[in-house]
Amino acid sequence: MTLTTLIYLIKDNKYLMLHRTKKENDINAGKYIGVGGHVEEGESPFDCIKREVMEETGLVLNSAKFRGYITFVMGKETEHASLFTSEDFSGNLVDECKEGELAWVDIDKVMDLNLWEGDRAFLKLLNETDDFFSLKLVYDEGDNLMETILETATIDSDVEVNTSAAKNLEKLEAKAERVHQKAQQIFEQPEISSMLKNEYKNKIDQYTSMYESIDTMKKISDKEETIANLVNQQIEILNVRIKWELDWANRAICFLRPIS
Repeated sequence: MTLTTLIYLIKDNKYLMLHRTKKENDINAGKYIGVGGHVEEGESPFDCIKREVMEETGLVLNSAKFRGYITFVMGKETEHASLFTSEDFSGNLVDECKEGELAWVDIDKVMDLNLWEGDRAFLKLLNETDDFFSLKLVYDEGDNLMETILETATIDSDVEVNTSAAKNLEKLEAKAERVHQKAQQIFEQPEISSMLKNEYKNKIDQYTSMYESIDTMKKISDKEETIANLVNQQIEILNVRIKWELDWANRAICFLRPIS
């Protein structure tokens, strides 16, 4: 599971599109996408997208609007992406981008480009609504889009729904902490190999980074619906983490049992 960012810069009713033509072994080869990349250690999603915009375009991103949360399921891999748009940037576009060719494309002509099918779904949402959305895109191992799931939060009473979600999150956080403490005790045993310990630690660090990044987004958001969606994303991450950590703890216990 990885955490990434994606942004569509807007100028004169055009999106800045990146035609991926230069990078070797690029999953996006030949496709037109927005600017973005992987969140690095210690970065928030906004830190990441500011860095990626500078690195790939030479532009300085002054502010951005958090528009959506995209979950890409690609075979056995899952990627969580924070989606932004912005008209607030400065500087000059670089003459050459190491990832491919940059081009300003009329928004109403973007759909004519060679795009991922899932990208068409969230680009359509960007054009049709100003509301925050959460979208899950499921691809098979042949990169064919199998499912497009728009996950919306129905909010009749913001306070009641958010309070309920917050309570569920608190309970899950407590459960995740109990599971983590027990798993740590197992992985501290000398019988567990260094390789297994390192794999366990790296995965936990990844889950923690993703969770904390969403926590940062909650703190800077001023919309109840956005916060509700982010809470639901945190609940999803904790559920996945708890299941994974229990599975790995059981796997590690096998190394502690004497062979008869």
